[in-house]
Amino acid sequence: MYRFLVIIEKGSHSYGAYSPDLPGCVAVGDTQEEVEKNMREAIIMHLQGMIEDHAVVASHTCTVRSILPEAMRLPSGDHATASTALACPR
Repeated sequence: MYRFLVIIEKGSHSYGAYSPDLPGCVAVGDTQEEVEKNMREAIIMHLQGMIEDHAVVASHTCTVRSILPEAMRLPSGDHATASTALACPR
């Protein structure tokens, strides 16, 4: 069973998703739940195309890390903490 890293990004009007391990495999949705559903379907379709083309389904090439730098001073004088958030399919 393959599992692929999926990055979900919230835009101003919708959500977008892509998988770094499957170039060109993308999806959009109005909600996070919808983009996850659409991405699952996109991954299946992408893999079916790879199989039909006799392409090799590569193993994972991504490494996931959460990075939490120390509090930093913003130009406005406020303090903020930044981190990365990555979502994976279930």
